Parts: sequence; C-alpha cells; structure tokens
Amino acid sequence: MQKVIPEPDVIVVIRGGGSLEDLQAFNSEAVARTIYNCRVPVVCAIGHDRDIPISQLVADAAFSTPTAAAVAINDTWADLERTVERATLVIRTTLQEIQYIPQRYTNRIRQCIESQYHHVEIMRMQTKSIQASLISRTQTHYQNLRHIIDTYELELQARDPKRILRMGYALVRQHNGAFIRPEKAPLSGEILEIQTINHTISAIVDKVKETT
Repeated sequence: MQKVIPEPDVIVVIRGGGSLEDLQAFNSEAVARTIYNCRVPVVCAIGHDRDIPISQLVADAAFSTPTAAAVAINDTWADLERTVERATLVIRTTLQEIQYIPQRYTNRIRQCIESQYHHVEIMRMQTKSIQASLISRTQTHYQNLRHIIDTYELELQARDPKRILRMGYALVRQHNGAFIRPEKAPLSGEILEIQTINHTISAIVDKVKETT
C-alpha cells in the first residue's frame, strides 16, 4: 500500500458484508502486519457489526460499517478546530498556573516558617515561665528548710549539756553512770559523780534532805 500511494492522508480499508469465507482475506497475517506497520493512519470498516476481522483490531481506527467510516473521514474540521481551541485554552491556563506555582509554594513555606517560629517563641516563653516558677519554688523550699534547720539548731543549743554546765549547773551520776532523777533520791553512803564544766568530782552521800 505504501508503494502504490506514497503520501496519502489516510488509508481506508472497507468491505461490505459477506460470508465468513469472503472476509478471510482480512484475517491473514500479511494484511494485519502491513496495516500495523503502516506509517499512514489506516481506517478499517469491514463487514457488519458482528464481523470483527484481525485487520480492524490492528488498524488506527475501526468502524462497524463502511458508511460509518465514510462519515468519520468526511466530517468537517469544525469539531477538530474546537478541540484544538479547547486544548490550547487548557494548555494556556495550565502554563499560567505553573507560573504561579513557585510563588504559592514560597508563600506556603513562608507561612509555615512563621507558624513554626511563633510556636517556638511560645514554647520559649512557656519554658522561661516554668523556669522562673521552679526557681521561685526552690527558693521558697530552701527558705523553709533553712528555717526548720535553724529552729532545730536553737533547740539543740538550748538542750546542750555543756551550755547548762557553763551556766554553773552540774550533772550528778550514780556509780553505774545513770543520772540522778528528781523522783528518785540517792541513798545515804552512795558514791556519786558530780560533773561541772571543768571538773569531775567523786562524793559520798552523807545525808539526803528533801526540799519543798
């Protein structure tokens, strides 16, 4: 076909209805390969709706009847021109949108960065507030502990035996080391040990006299 018509616009392969034997030529491998390898568009319309030979399967376009193929080939260019216009409009709109894509993404990135910066700033302020609160609580807790420790120190100083001895008092112990209690008087002849701030004195009880 390429040798017979060097540069046609389209090649039409048509055949009216017929028996299965009449259509076998369009099922041959040679015809099918020729149609498939042809550089010129090939339109096939062979037989009727029920007839689908291999040639129609490999053609660029296939129609159920020769009449339908003829109508498609002789259709005006108006539909094609409208299709081209619509495609041109779509391409032009797409190109315009593509031009604005970098700006849109730049704005989105800027908004994202500003949002993240604002979030970080809020976290920084919250951290600073928590830090100040922890410092304040720590100082208050330290002052409370310092007050408790000072109170215990004063109590220990007040109860320090040496402090009592420095005031002129003495500690009296029995021979076994136990202190003399007010409710239990020593026995006459008992050996006692009297401790002052600077001396330890051993004494023997001569007599015991109760005081009121």
